[in-house]
Formats: sequence, structure tokens, C-alpha cells
Amino acid sequence: MSRAGHIPMVWATDTDTATDTATGSSGIVLDRGGPPLGILPGETYPVTRRRLTEPGSLVLVTDGVVEGPACPLERGLDEVGRLTRGGYDGDPDRPAGEVIKVADLTGHRDDAAVLVVRYAGIPSAG
Repeated sequence: MSRAGHIPMVWATDTDTATDTATGSSGIVLDRGGPPLGILPGETYPVTRRRLTEPGSLVLVTDGVVEGPACPLERGLDEVGRLTRGGYDGDPDRPAGEVIKVADLTGHRDDAAVLVVRYAGIPSAG
């Protein structure tokens, strides 16, 4: 992945639904990025590779979802992490629908887009 002026990505692991164990956790990916595309001619952007090792989600949002006059960026990103820790049985539409509602906390109307990538883990044999 590479960031070009984008909001940091949020990751979240799933809660164990078989035992209803609250094992879900989340964090904010603070990889180095660069300026928005097209601002500086010839700019190069660092690329980061990440390996998904546990079932969970990667969540990308625009700034209009997580920051505004009534919502600092850190609070918005923390709320995105909290909303995506459960896993939603592998359906990325459900956490995306919850995350987009965070935009209502920002105190303004701005672009609002959410992308959720799900990793269900390696299927068990049998």
C-alpha cells in the first residue's frame, strides 16, 4: 500500500464468535506517506507491505468520515476501530455501513467514503 495524502488506515481483528470471546483489537496504521497526488511533480511514495495473519478488517476512509469541527481526527479513527472490531461475520458491507455513520459526528458536510477489506483467515481443512 502507499499513502498519498490519505487518512491513516484502521485495522481491526475479529471477536471469536464461536466462544463469544472479546478478543477483537484495533489500531491505526501510521505508515509514512506522501503529499496528495499531483501536488509535487515527480514525487515518489513509499510502499508498505503488510501480511494479514488473523481474521479481521482493513478500513480506509476519507477525512470527511473521521474529522471536522466537532470531531478531532484521533477520536474519529478510534470510533472506526471500535465499530469494526467485531468482524460482522465476514460481510464487509455491515462495518462499512456503521463506519459511514461516524461522519455524522464531524460537525460538517464533506466527502465521505469508506472501503472495508475483509480477511476471513485460512479455511480449516475438513
